[in-house]
Amino acid sequence: MTYVLISLPFLLAAVSGALWSVLREKSRHGVTAARRQLKVIALVTAVVLVLTAVFDNLMIWAGLVGYGDGERLGWQLGLVPVEDFFYAIFVTLLVPALWKGHK
Repeated sequence: MTYVLISLPFLLAAVSGALWSVLREKSRHGVTAARRQLKVIALVTAVVLVLTAVFDNLMIWAGLVGYGDGERLGWQLGLVPVEDFFYAIFVTLLVPALWKGHK
């Protein structure tokens, strides 16, 4: 099984949760609040992806982490397989959705 197939259900759940959260924000506080939430999610996602790229490259370079070639797509950013960024995307989409849903 590839890393993409393992990650896909989680990414779909995260996108669904984020969409639900934004739509809920829109119904409660209007379009402006929903747009603000989308901007915050986008900014946080960008920052976390940059940090992931930096630190994962360092960890792979140091030999702390390795990936099987047969389970990867083959696309990389430096030493980091693209699948490694899925966790960062999952977290930055789902955690705010759960947080907003709790309030």
